[in-house]
Amino acid sequence: MTHYASTLPGSGRSDYTRELGEFGFDAQLRTSGTFDYHNEYWKIDGLRHLFTPRISYRYIPEGSRGPQYIPPIDVRTFTTYLPPLGLGDGRNVDE
Repeated sequence: MTHYASTLPGSGRSDYTRELGEFGFDAQLRTSGTFDYHNEYWKIDGLRHLFTPRISYRYIPEGSRGPQYIPPIDVRTFTTYLPPLGLGDGRNVDE
């Protein structure tokens, strides 16, 4: 739940309250492999590789509701790493 005490000028409202919830799931599968590799110089006695693919899905009903009332608060920053999206990390939080 978010409450905005002041809205955009000309929106026709002095304040705005919005309630959001989310539905979704997270799934992951872990696989591993062990390899008989030896290296005396680096003192390596075997290798193990882990592989964990993940899939996440989030649905926020009416997640884009209210942009005509909500003033922009945040600015986007450039990043090459996209974090998993949750309700707190929604990319349309104040848009």
